[in-house]
Amino acid sequence: MDEQDQQRFDEALQRHRAGRPDLAEPVYLDLIKREPENAEIHHLLGVVNYQKDNPDQAMDWVEKAIALDDAEAKYANTLGSILLGAGRLAEAETVLRTAIKLDPAFAEAHFNVGNALRALGRKGDAETAYRRSIKLEPGNVDALNNLGGLLKDAGRREDALEFLRPAVAAEPSNESALFNLTDCLERLSLLDEALAAAEKFLAVAPTSPAANILMARLERRAGNLDAALSRLEKVSESVTDSVTLNRVHFAIGQILDLLDETERAFEAFGEANRLVEVDMGERVAGRNAYLRSVERERAWFTPARVARSLPATPSADINSPIFLVGFPRSGTTLFEQILNAHPGLMTTGESSPLAHLKNELRASGNYPDFLETATEEDVAGWQGMFHDWVGETFGGKLAGKRLVDKSPLNILDVGLIGLIFPNARIIVSLRDPRDVCLSCFMQQFQPTDAMSIFTSLASTVDFYSQVMGGWLDVRGHTPVAWMEYRYEDLVADFEVVTRRALEFLEVDWDDAVLEYRSAAVGHDISTPSYQNVVEPLYSRAHGRWRRYQSHLAGHLAVLDPFVSEFGYDIDPAP
Repeated sequence: MDEQDQQRFDEALQRHRAGRPDLAEPVYLDLIKREPENAEIHHLLGVVNYQKDNPDQAMDWVEKAIALDDAEAKYANTLGSILLGAGRLAEAETVLRTAIKLDPAFAEAHFNVGNALRALGRKGDAETAYRRSIKLEPGNVDALNNLGGLLKDAGRREDALEFLRPAVAAEPSNESALFNLTDCLERLSLLDEALAAAEKFLAVAPTSPAANILMARLERRAGNLDAALSRLEKVSESVTDSVTLNRVHFAIGQILDLLDETERAFEAFGEANRLVEVDMGERVAGRNAYLRSVERERAWFTPARVARSLPATPSADINSPIFLVGFPRSGTTLFEQILNAHPGLMTTGESSPLAHLKNELRASGNYPDFLETATEEDVAGWQGMFHDWVGETFGGKLAGKRLVDKSPLNILDVGLIGLIFPNARIIVSLRDPRDVCLSCFMQQFQPTDAMSIFTSLASTVDFYSQVMGGWLDVRGHTPVAWMEYRYEDLVADFEVVTRRALEFLEVDWDDAVLEYRSAAVGHDISTPSYQNVVEPLYSRAHGRWRRYQSHLAGHLAVLDPFVSEFGYDIDPAP
């Protein structure tokens, strides 16, 4: 390239870097005629076309650059980025790893690999890639934010703050980082810091639905219900995508319920659940398959099969986990936080080792039929799988503590628990069935096959009957020691119920359980109850179903047997 062409190239490159690729492209096209073997100009033309949203042309130019110079890492990185944008994730990963092989210290390539792996669902590998990128380039806001967002979405919000706080500090106007940080802080109940972050978010993006939804959550928690409602209603008028509207209508319904505007609240919950159904897609098939498996497994675990257990050969600490179960919205999250505050116990959150083990057993085929011929050796192997996963997931946190596997719907697996862990303990959380079913209908859950059942009162009540009917089938036959407690009793006399549970678990009383609310602040709670467990115990939700009795009327006959069995009053009078 002669001196004049070099000067034109340098000027074009400067304009390109200044955000004017439209001014640079004509110069690049002219120069490439005189420099057809110039790999860098081919590469820059690829970058220009990618910026113009012409991925096919961009790919052609970059592939020509690589053909001319296959030792340049940045060319492979650009091609990998284009493939990533086109959704060709596996190809993108391969090309980006070539870039890293050419230049192991190429921070941007590690970042892009992280993006590809995250999109492929390989979260652990994505985390490793992001961490490598940040180590090489500590100030990269996108890498800090993406890793923080990855950890947040994985329920590791305490870990996420390590990356989200510096991301926002480095780039205070970054909307994505502000969203992730504010959401994280609010979920961890670090409310003062969350409010400050939300205010910054709104100052940067005053019309952002995400910013306003977050601020409404904080206003609701501060008791400013009218302000939160007004904000959410404005958001509902300005957005059209069903996912955001679904979230907004659930939030509006919950505020209206607190304001005792029952009919408007029920209408909002109905609309929210209708939108969930609209977005259900393939999950409908998954939901139906899940319900069939629940029905089949309930039929398989007859009283005789549930009563069968094998002698436990491993040591007591391996063979005696604690299972905290119950129907969703029955108070398991509250009791989990109480138990987790005890220095001798550690709860698993929603990362249930039993659910993981069951998935492994299902994957082996013919579950649960093969349990019929299980031997002691089989059981020992399954116990080992359970505790290997516990060790890998929770590491040294469990040292010297008893494990509490908390997952409400593990109540469906009492038969499996009895076979594998006959020396375990089961605590069953109960709540008025009418309040439980109503609360499930009123709550936005993470989209799973099981939680997608709660989009109507009818399906919720039917599922409650299946699940809690299954518990009644087996509770008199399982070899596992169990106790039930009622959520309402816990609220009315916290210490009596908690002492009874600790005595059942053969764990000494510790005053630390009295401070469970303080212990929960700053800790990640994955369930919808995260806001409530840091508040003083309250009874405002007791008997809520009475206000919605006209909507529940057609379902009470199904629930009444459970109401009576669990000691509640069928009489609808307050």
